[in-house]
Amino acid sequence: MPQTQDQMYGYEANFTWLQDAAQAKLPLIAYRLPESSTPNIEDWMFLNTSVKDVESSATPGILLQEFVADQASVSSSPASHSVVMPARTRGFEFRSHHPAPPSSVMSMSDDHASWNLDTLARQMHSPDPVCRSLSDTPIRYSQKYLLDYFRRSIGPQCHLAHNDNPYVRLILPIALSAPSGPLMQALLCASANQLRLLSDRRFEKEAWMYRAKTLGLVRSELDNFMTGLSRDTTSFEQLLASVVMLCFVEISNDAADTWMVHSACAQVLLSSDHRYSARSAELDDLCDFVHLYFAAHDALARTSWIDPRKQDWRLPVSDDHNHINGLTGCSKELLNLIMATTNLANAISDAERHPREGSNRNAEHAFYDTGQRDGIERRLHQIEQWLPSKYLSQSESCPSPTSSLSPFSEPNRLHRLEIIAEVKRLAALIYFYARIDRATPEHPQIIRLTASMLNLLRKVPVSANALLWPLYIVGTLGVQSCQDEHRALVLERLEALEKRRQLRNVKDVRQVVVDVWKQRDLQTLSSRELCWSDIAICHGKRISLA
Repeated sequence: MPQTQDQMYGYEANFTWLQDAAQAKLPLIAYRLPESSTPNIEDWMFLNTSVKDVESSATPGILLQEFVADQASVSSSPASHSVVMPARTRGFEFRSHHPAPPSSVMSMSDDHASWNLDTLARQMHSPDPVCRSLSDTPIRYSQKYLLDYFRRSIGPQCHLAHNDNPYVRLILPIALSAPSGPLMQALLCASANQLRLLSDRRFEKEAWMYRAKTLGLVRSELDNFMTGLSRDTTSFEQLLASVVMLCFVEISNDAADTWMVHSACAQVLLSSDHRYSARSAELDDLCDFVHLYFAAHDALARTSWIDPRKQDWRLPVSDDHNHINGLTGCSKELLNLIMATTNLANAISDAERHPREGSNRNAEHAFYDTGQRDGIERRLHQIEQWLPSKYLSQSESCPSPTSSLSPFSEPNRLHRLEIIAEVKRLAALIYFYARIDRATPEHPQIIRLTASMLNLLRKVPVSANALLWPLYIVGTLGVQSCQDEHRALVLERLEALEKRRQLRNVKDVRQVVVDVWKQRDLQTLSSRELCWSDIAICHGKRISLA
């Protein structure tokens, strides 16, 4: 039977948000995938609004014109790095991870003209800040509020180097260039869903609605792309970026393995002919970001469960292979070594389950595995990770959008990024010895690495999910049962990470770590200690650890 387009890309899967909507007793008609990707305005009723709220809405094009006109005075203005908000919300500042929003988002003044894109343009770091044409489609104020929340709160928390943040520099401009496209709906969904997770219920229904619209538009774009009706670069960029944001929302919301559906779709898109037939600097930059995003998720997630398949993603050697990336908190080379560790462990397990005939073949296979093992271990000890020059050159000239709200300067932020990269290298070594050599927390190497790693963790505030995987590794494979101080530190960091954004995958990681500790405590009288395979069998879940 021939595959449909949805089946080819994996989007025939049932997403858990439908079940969540049913459990919450929300009217399913509002969250069902729309038959039309552009529902009529007559289908919706706007409550708590006035005529001005509907009629007076600014457009990206108008905002852009205001931005260009304002740039001459930006550098001389003492408030050049502040975001100008509508009169009703001036004085409202994002001073924490959960900002107190305006008293009424849907009941606003018509002072839309003061909302501009100055900080966004500075983030794009281009001689010409207008890197792409912006659409003239009107954007309602509630949507602009959600977009600004994404730019000022969500984006900076997802990337450790704020001066080169792809969520702001790439994703947001693509969305603004097509406000009716799937990416805009995905960004609105991400912001509304994040506010919902932080107990802000004003956008709860909108989160489900935007998610349904995103999925419907992505499916429509996929059909058009595969049938050749729409193969322009703009549609391809919309598809790629939308798949990333759908994965982003799935991980934030329920941490189920449905994020792997989006990963498979992105892999098909990146290997399509259009990826190479319409080359441009912007498209290459976006593809590199998408590739690294899913490669990191795949590499780290496979360290928590038994999967005999080889890694789906590869990071080819490039000039920036040893550069620390703000998205992952480490270098591409370290991610490749983590993948190599997993692949070697799977090969060893497969050889043990299915021994080859003849003693010579088994000896040759063991010798080959030993050589690979020693090579990976040596590279993990010798790897050098350094900050790219673009991070260093921009740290003084281009302050981050949250620099005025944070007690940490950009140089200190970059120093923390270096510490996080070293923490992840130590975590990779713990994983290597636990997975390949079956070392337990009582092994001398594990004890030494755990102590070094926890000492570094004390120096780094919980600022991003880049610390989630190291905390998972040291919590399950490094901390000994008798080390209550170490357990307290790991648990404190996981709880702080959970409180920051209330992400479901962080909750699941904390629960797995606590369950492993309980199981170890119950087995203290046993002569056999838990190893990685025991943990993977009993507690392995396909959750995202990136």
